[in-house]
Amino acid sequence: MSLFQESQNARRSISAIRSMQEDLARLTALQNGADIPVQPEPPEPELSTIQLVALLRMAGPHATICRGVADHLQSEPQDRPSARDYAALKDFDLCEVPEGERWHKLTPPGRVLAHTLAARKAKELSLHIFVEGMTERKYKQFFCACGHWRGGFYRSSTGEMNAYAKWCAHVERATEKA
Repeated sequence: MSLFQESQNARRSISAIRSMQEDLARLTALQNGADIPVQPEPPEPELSTIQLVALLRMAGPHATICRGVADHLQSEPQDRPSARDYAALKDFDLCEVPEGERWHKLTPPGRVLAHTLAARKAKELSLHIFVEGMTERKYKQFFCACGHWRGGFYRSSTGEMNAYAKWCAHVERATEKA
């Protein structure tokens, strides 16, 4: 392990210990009957469509809903995110450029916001995106990003095909209604 990785692990360990100590202090105070003020959540930043596309594109290739929503949003204005859009996201502390890297990467709050906004936009726009969810012992979960279809199928050679066929039937029914 390199010196840089060791220092990163040490920082994470120290921050995890501090976080656990704060949680323990809160629990102790609650048990003693003290009122702990609730810290309000910071408001979501106002992002333009192109900034939202930039945020969703940084979520990575494994984020199926983020990619689908970004593709849909980018097809409308025909613009691509510019350096200004990424700088605005950096000002909101949603992304950073790691030392020695060329590209921006999402910070943990940025990753959470990207997935939250992608799920919200997919439901709002009724986007049909086939997503593989959790895998349990015998079953795999699949769902549609629109929020109106979900199914569990056996983990087998045909399980994913069956799920995809059911999802296609769901999309056909949804488009007939529209």
